[in-house]
Amino acid sequence: IVNVAKREIGISPLLCHTTQEPLTANLWFRSVDPCHVEYLTAMGVRSSLVVPILHRHQLWGLLVAHHSVPRRVSRKELEIVQLIADQVAVAISHANLMQLTRLQGQHEALINQVVSLLHSTPQDSLQKALDQTVIALQCVGGRLYIPDQNSTCQLILSGIQPEFSMIAKAAGQQPILEQLPDWQTWLDTAAPNQLVDQLWVINDIQQTELSWTLTSALMSADIRGLLVARLTHRNRFLGYLTLFRQAIDCETIWAGRLDASDPRQQRPRQSFETWRELKQNQAHTWAARDVGLAQDLNDRFASFIYQTQLYQEVQSLNADLEARVLQRTTELQQLNESLKQEITERKRTYAELQQARDCLKRVSHQNNLILNSAGEGIYGLDTEGKTVFVNPAAARALR
Repeated sequence: IVNVAKREIGISPLLCHTTQEPLTANLWFRSVDPCHVEYLTAMGVRSSLVVPILHRHQLWGLLVAHHSVPRRVSRKELEIVQLIADQVAVAISHANLMQLTRLQGQHEALINQVVSLLHSTPQDSLQKALDQTVIALQCVGGRLYIPDQNSTCQLILSGIQPEFSMIAKAAGQQPILEQLPDWQTWLDTAAPNQLVDQLWVINDIQQTELSWTLTSALMSADIRGLLVARLTHRNRFLGYLTLFRQAIDCETIWAGRLDASDPRQQRPRQSFETWRELKQNQAHTWAARDVGLAQDLNDRFASFIYQTQLYQEVQSLNADLEARVLQRTTELQQLNESLKQEITERKRTYAELQQARDCLKRVSHQNNLILNSAGEGIYGLDTEGKTVFVNPAAARALR
């Protein structure tokens, strides 16, 4: 209870934490700070009552009643104001619960939106989902790095990216952030300090020890904050999801926003000059809900990429199997044609042999008729001088 004229402030006694009874009988007084007196006088306040508002046993704020004249506050009025402060604390608890419920609803809605983008647009699903993730987490840029088994990678970019102009000029090409040796070194070094497994957070790179290569690349694009999530699914490394934040300007209106229709709002501004505080180029820190949302989105990206790669592997195996079946079918067809041709050739050869055999039989029969009907004696010898045939005329002559 502030008495501006006497420049005194009376403080109610503390209560026992077990019995809730006052530890002393009366108020105790101390002098009011001159700055406080100047503030109250500028607003025309002669007396003031201040009651703390506690939320979960912590000081949340103050319930203040100002008077333009000196005023004595009765015990009954104190009890009433205390009851009001208690009700305000209950309302604050309900408001915080509603805010948490609302944030949870927004959290789930964002996840559902990203999942819908991943599964509804197969052509550029990752690009659209990454763009939505950058917007949802209030970032200025993001990237998906997905390596494959052939030492190449799929790189999807959104918004502002680190610039490697000096390095690229020296190397003759634009390097990839995730393939730099300093990148993996930083991840390994910072791993013990991770708040969430497989997720790295930097609120302000100016306050973090990074290599000159990484720092210069990030600072060249005015990137101040960094969030890196390792994409893994079923113990399979799939890549990295990286998000970037730039510095922001923070404005604090200590005396509330001015309402031109109410001249009383000019009074707080007359009490002190620094009623409006503007801090420029401040780091945009990652809140706990930002990290939680990034982790959930990272899980959805990892699951989708894993399913996509698995589908591609199955398709590749099917294509390879189909190619092998086609090749084997072609080989069998060629072998079948070759067998058909060989059978046809053998049939033709057999027919020719049969025809030749028949011809020989006819010749042999004719020769036998000639030998048998000849009047001269004819006989034949083999190479050893043995007689192999004798016609009837020769047989009669040898009798």
